Amino acid sequence: MSNSDKAVIEKIYAIIKRGNNVEIKGTKDGTIKVFEVKKKTVAV
Repeated sequence: MSNSDKAVIEKIYAIIKRGNNVEIKGTKDGTIKVFEVKKKTVAV
């Protein structure tokens, strides 16, 4: 496992510990981007 892979996993765990969801997307150049997503339920 490379250092960049370890950094991605650490970012994922940090976001999950805050109680939010994570989205992971691959880029055209082969790198991985991690997004923190706050989802709210709205009753209509």
